[in-house]
Amino acid sequence: MARKLNSGKSAPPITGGENRAIQPTFPRKVIIENVRPEVDGGRFPIKRTIGERVEVTADIFADGHDVLYALLRNRHTSQQDWQETPMEPSVNDRWQGGFYVSAQGRHLYTLQA
Repeated sequence: MARKLNSGKSAPPITGGENRAIQPTFPRKVIIENVRPEVDGGRFPIKRTIGERVEVTADIFADGHDVLYALLRNRHTSQQDWQETPMEPSVNDRWQGGFYVSAQGRHLYTLQA
């Protein structure tokens, strides 16, 4: 017996053997949370002096057993290009990395996995 589609046309019946090759593909979910240092969820800037290292840590994990790679990206607000530093895995899902403050003023940083 044929099934009816919304258009009113008949569709051929589906049997188990015809759809074995169809594999659902889901987007890979990477979660980044508990980023430190941060003040009030990023509402206020952290403070460092020139030459001081900013140590950044975060919990980074994904669905399944995929191998992860994380980057710490930073730049001074007067620069256009981001500087990228690989982050290193620590304990469990914790990753760490850092950068040195090179000039006075605001610096931005973000994580990418």
